[in-house]
This record gives sequence, C-alpha cells and structure tokens, in this order.
Amino acid sequence: MINGDPREFLAVVDSGKDIEYLFDGERYWYLGYTKNDRQYIEIYRPQYIDLEGVFFMRCIELGTSLSEVFIKEPLFNGEMFWDAEKDITWIC
Repeated sequence: MINGDPREFLAVVDSGKDIEYLFDGERYWYLGYTKNDRQYIEIYRPQYIDLEGVFFMRCIELGTSLSEVFIKEPLFNGEMFWDAEKDITWIC
C-alpha cells in the first residue's frame, strides 16, 4: 500500500470511518455504517457523483467484519484487496 500500512487501512475499514483512496488513477471514497440493525458498505467514485457515483454497495448482517467483506470482493479491476494493495494509495 502506498502512503500507509494495509493492516491499518483494514482496521479503519472495520471502524466504519470514511476512507479516501486512489486506485488505477481513480479516487474512491469508502463509507461503512450501521442503520436499522444492519451494516452497510458503500464505495463512491466522487468524480462521478452527479452520475450516480455509487461504485459498490453491500448490506451485511450486524456483527460481520466489514474488512472481511471488503477484502473478499473483486473491487480493484477484478482483483481482491491483497492482490491489489501494492497499487492502492491511501489518502490520509
């Protein structure tokens, strides 16, 4: 991971705090939150917000690790997090 440690990045994913990162020249914004006894993960591409910038959205059961969902999805041009993390820039 560029500009940070991948394990620290995933700890922030689990915390639900907003995260901005770059991958393949695109800026992404991660948001994790709880609503109505469910957890949600949303990833936006802010540069396309006027065109429904939601890149990824998932509703998961309360108590499920947000980072486990995040690393198991092919969110990085078809690659999983651990395959792509060397090319991800964490914007702190």
